[in-house]
Amino acid sequence: MIEFQASLIREKIVFDDQKIDIPDAVSSGATGQKSVRSNRIALRLFRGSEEETVVIRAQNTHSTLRMAAKVFLNFYKGGGPFLKRNQMPNWEKMWMQSLSSYEERFNGDQAWCALYLKGKAVYKTKNDRFMDIIEQCALASKGNYDSTKDVVEYVLKQLGRNISVTHYNKVASVIKDDLNGLKCSIMQRSEANDAVFSFKMLGGEVRADRIHHAFIMAASFLEAINLEHVVQHHQKLLSSKKITKDSDAVLYMRESQKRQVMLSREISAIEGLYDINYWPDKPDFFVT
Repeated sequence: MIEFQASLIREKIVFDDQKIDIPDAVSSGATGQKSVRSNRIALRLFRGSEEETVVIRAQNTHSTLRMAAKVFLNFYKGGGPFLKRNQMPNWEKMWMQSLSSYEERFNGDQAWCALYLKGKAVYKTKNDRFMDIIEQCALASKGNYDSTKDVVEYVLKQLGRNISVTHYNKVASVIKDDLNGLKCSIMQRSEANDAVFSFKMLGGEVRADRIHHAFIMAASFLEAINLEHVVQHHQKLLSSKKITKDSDAVLYMRESQKRQVMLSREISAIEGLYDINYWPDKPDFFVT
């Protein structure tokens, strides 16, 4: 492994047909167009002369990265290419370990994950045929994922549905590691303008561990920043007396703050293992 790079993508696929029957598609905007949202990361993994690409999709960015961290580490420390193994890993166990007790409590009914090898689902928590089609189309596009929408439109046309598809992609995080060290860039979404911060990670005895920890750090930052918006929103509701101190909404806010503390500790623990520098600054996600 001379160089490793992976990008986490926030994805939205919009259909111009309001009546199209796609599981999990939601109507939005004045036009009522239906769309499907997902987060996607493709891990191109090498071990000696062997190579395998694993695609992970999940409901939110941090869960996608936490599952990616486990898949990555299992590849390098658990036997290399998955399709050549006599027995696949316990994907269900890996996914459940990727979810915190907070996630299960407040998002358990929404959280989902799917994992693909050579365009075929080897694990998924819900039966979503459309995502299966997308990954088969991505495989047909031979690595040019941006052209996937054209393949999707072609497949739908063969099924008798002449539907236009708009494919929106936005990078949420990029991790790149080479012999000189690791760099991770993260896109912060905000009500004003999106901002980017990054960290460089040097040291560590094993590169696979360093990359694994970078996945965890990126996941922690993305989750903590998202919880910052949750806390801010509920604090405004509380100050305007739209919710009361003994309401479920305030309980949710308090638990979100506790989760932020745990994420901060997780980040600090990894910082203690490496020489880490932030640019422009380490984000402060706590609401005062």
